[in-house]
Amino acid sequence: MRKYKVLRLGGKGYTIFSPTPLTTKRVITTLRGVSIDELKEIPDGAELCARAISFAIAGSGMFSQLRSCILRRRLLRRASLDELIEALQAIISMIPANEFYTISLITNQFNKLISK
Repeated sequence: MRKYKVLRLGGKGYTIFSPTPLTTKRVITTLRGVSIDELKEIPDGAELCARAISFAIAGSGMFSQLRSCILRRRLLRRASLDELIEALQAIISMIPANEFYTISLITNQFNKLISK
């Protein structure tokens, strides 16, 4: 069963489905090295939030990169930084960290077996 959340940003509702591995990778690489608590103090905090949120909303489909770019611009124009941070926390809570950790362990063990 696929989980989803509906977020309200800038007066518009967006549906975010449970992230795929590719979507999760895009969100995590965007936020690499940044704490959510520090986003208000970073000059590019709104840009980072909007980029991660747009990746999560766009998903990993065929035109997801284009859709993400359009969503990012819309979010930067209409949503406040507090709304973006709340939405980002909701997105991060949707990432199934335990499943990805298990998959990465299995992949690492498989790679070790192949390299021997």
